[in-house]
Amino acid sequence: MGKNDSMSEVPRVDAAAPSEAVEEALREYGCVVVERLAPVEQLDRIEAELDLHIRETAPGADEFAGHNTRRTGSLLARSPSFRDQA
Repeated sequence: MGKNDSMSEVPRVDAAAPSEAVEEALREYGCVVVERLAPVEQLDRIEAELDLHIRETAPGADEFAGHNTRRTGSLLARSPSFRDQA
């Protein structure tokens, strides 16, 4: 699959990967998932702090916004643990 193929998977690299690997993925695909960048405990805290906000956010109203997508904002204001990660 090419980089312009809508079925392409998002590239993934480990947090220990060299920065050049992240840069290469960003240049080629425009995005990259960095695995294991944050400790699981911190992710659990973020999830707990944002859970109610995410559940209260309505899914997208149209195909563009994604009928199954919840776009919750103000993450920095709502989650002290997210601020630490950012």
